[in-house]
Amino acid sequence: MKNVQMMLMGVVIAGSMAVSGAFAADQKIAVCDVGRILKEYPDAQAADDAIKKQKDEYEVEGKKLMDDYEKKKDQLIELKKDADSKALSDEEREKRLQAVDNKQMELRSTERQIRETMELRQKQLQDFGMRANKRVVGKVRETIAAYAKGKGYTLVIAKGGSIDTILYSADSIDITEDALKIFKDMPVEKASSKKE
Repeated sequence: MKNVQMMLMGVVIAGSMAVSGAFAADQKIAVCDVGRILKEYPDAQAADDAIKKQKDEYEVEGKKLMDDYEKKKDQLIELKKDADSKALSDEEREKRLQAVDNKQMELRSTERQIRETMELRQKQLQDFGMRANKRVVGKVRETIAAYAKGKGYTLVIAKGGSIDTILYSADSIDITEDALKIFKDMPVEKASSKKE
């Protein structure tokens, strides 16, 4: 496996060198600070603000659920105290113990509701953030590609951001087809179960 990887790297490097030597004079390469663009781009800021607003709303909802839970918990404590009173008749104690059981079931149900709601909200927030990020990054890529084409760049490399390293590349510098032809002509190595 290591031999195949080394051979693959050699072919790609050799192909890249051949392409770079043949086309070096015709290439126009640029660098773009994507981190800075994402910090200063109004749509990116608006997306961050929308995500923060949604998160804040979910936190308020979670606090309300927890407040309700705490009230029910306090009620359960009071019911238990009442049920433990020595002054109660057996019949009255039985009624109060039943009320304790009912409140415990209600409390467990509330715990489950809180857990499920918070998990759902976390997933919704994550999905919302991913969609917003995808939209913003797509717009950044699209805008940079249009600018690069208009200015005659063949390659734009990103720096300082979370986007792929290559933001734009002209088809004229893509060596994929040539590399695939080389790989198709290479003999297939039989897989072995031995560790290399």
